[in-house]
Amino acid sequence: MTEPTAAQALDFLDVVAKLKLTPRTGWIENGVERVESVADHMYRMGMLSLLCRDETLDVNRLIKVSIMHDVAEAVIGDLSPKQMRERGITKEAKYEMERKAMVEISEIFKGTPLEGELLELWDEYENGTTKESHWVKDIDRLEMGLQAFDYERVQGVDLTPFYGSVDGRMQHPWLKSLCNELMKRRKEYLKTHTLKKKSEHKPASLLMPCLSALAVG
Repeated sequence: MTEPTAAQALDFLDVVAKLKLTPRTGWIENGVERVESVADHMYRMGMLSLLCRDETLDVNRLIKVSIMHDVAEAVIGDLSPKQMRERGITKEAKYEMERKAMVEISEIFKGTPLEGELLELWDEYENGTTKESHWVKDIDRLEMGLQAFDYERVQGVDLTPFYGSVDGRMQHPWLKSLCNELMKRRKEYLKTHTLKKKSEHKPASLLMPCLSALAVG
C-alpha cells in the first residue's frame, strides 16, 4: 500500500487542525458561551460509532465517516441556516462549496489511495448511500442533542428548539434507546431546574471550557 509522504500527512493535519478552532455557529446564535468546535462534535460522534455493536454495520466505516463528514468546514467554516439565509446561499450552493473544499483537501494526497478514500467517505455521508451513512446522519443529530443538554446543565440556557431535530428522529433501535434516555434525563432535570431563554442570556463567546461542572447536580 502506498503511504502518504510526511509532507502530505503534515499538510493534511495542518488543514484539519483548523476544525479545532472552528466554532459550531448554531450555538453562538442561541446564546451559548464558549461553544464547542467542529472537531469536538466529530470526536464524540466517533466515540458513539465506536460503541456500535450491530454486526450488520461496519464499525470502522462508521468511525471514518463520522470523523470525515464535516472536514470541509476547515475551509468554508460552519455555515448555519441563518447565515445561509442572510448571505443568500442555497443548500445546493453550500453542497458545491463543501465538495470543492473536499476535492482540494483530498488532492493533498495526490497519487495515494487516500486521495480517493477521503472524498468517497464525504460523498457517502452526503448522499446517504449506505447503512453506515444513515447511522452517522442519525448520530450527527443525536450528538447535537447530547451537547444541548450539556450546555443546559452547565450554562442554564434553554435550548429546547434543538431537540426537535433529535427526538423521534432516530432510525436505528439502539440510537432510539439512547435518544429516549436523553429525553428522559432532560425531563427529570427540568423538574428541578429553570432554564433561561435566549433573550435572558448574555451574549456568547467562542470555544467551550471543560465540562467538569456536569458532575454537579
